[in-house]
Amino acid sequence: MADKLQMEKAYTEILEVMKYFPKKDRDKIPEEEVMFFRKYCDKTYDFHIDASKPLEDTVLLKETDALIVSLYRKYVLPPDKREMLDKILELNDKKAKLEEYENMMKEE
Repeated sequence: MADKLQMEKAYTEILEVMKYFPKKDRDKIPEEEVMFFRKYCDKTYDFHIDASKPLEDTVLLKETDALIVSLYRKYVLPPDKREMLDKILELNDKKAKLEEYENMMKEE
């Protein structure tokens, strides 16, 4: 689980990343959610996206990646796509647990 300082940095990053969301998607995210990120972001963390590079090339905290997925799941995706995303996330979680188990077994 991420600590408080890491989450504050993730809130800073998500505020910057959201500037690159399509306007129609940004408009679906409730203002209360954005205000929360603004209130609790790390105001000393200097994070900028290089607009000359694809957004995918920007290195983000894993917590920021999770926030992106969460925002899109909750506010942007239609229900059928949400179900598909849930299945993918569940499979990824199972895969991560399996890899963790396999690594533990290698250490023994």
